[in-house]
Amino acid sequence: MSVTSAESIASDGTGKQLRVLAFEAWDGGSHRAVRESIQRHASMDWHWHTLPRGNWRIRQRLGAVALSKMATEAVGVPDVLFATSLMSFSDLLALLPREYSAAKRA
Repeated sequence: MSVTSAESIASDGTGKQLRVLAFEAWDGGSHRAVRESIQRHASMDWHWHTLPRGNWRIRQRLGAVALSKMATEAVGVPDVLFATSLMSFSDLLALLPREYSAAKRA
């Protein structure tokens, strides 16, 4: 098993920070705290799309639809796609523009 440093994860080998397009379907309470901690400690270029806290069942079922619409307004194609647990990542991937399929998924 190899250990990968945070610096090597945070760049693409050229020293450029990875551009991460990230999604949080329930941005409240502990979920917001975790999102803020990730952004603070992971030295990548984070672009978050979030939905306000609300009925978590609805967010889990329909969050990908709303967030995929927001993602089309993002700047450029990301290096990495990242989503938290309160949404269907497979639904999100199916709804994103085709050019996003080249991005790594986390």
